[in-house]
Amino acid sequence: MNMVERVAAALYAEGRDNFDDQWPKNFGELSSFWKQAYSEKARAALEAMMEPSEEMKAAGHEAAISHVWTADPNTTVERTKEAICRLGYQAMIKAALEEGDTVTQEVG
Repeated sequence: MNMVERVAAALYAEGRDNFDDQWPKNFGELSSFWKQAYSEKARAALEAMMEPSEEMKAAGHEAAISHVWTADPNTTVERTKEAICRLGYQAMIKAALEEGDTVTQEVG
């Protein structure tokens, strides 16, 4: 599953409890119309994340620097690059999730 599909499936799963039993339990079972609809929402969500916040930049930088200083000196350059990108990306997404959701806070 690519990232758009993963986000689309997560969006469907998150709202699935609000649907009746006539709706499929899994994203993969949806009709192509609904898969496309959720994929468009997923694409919009991913596009909104294109520009990182200051918190995301700081978290990504910290994760990358921490890995460089603690990496096994025998690790290949390619594996180090992959780890730095993965750890930085994950730290940035985590920071975005921790920033809070002002819409939910207003409603709740």
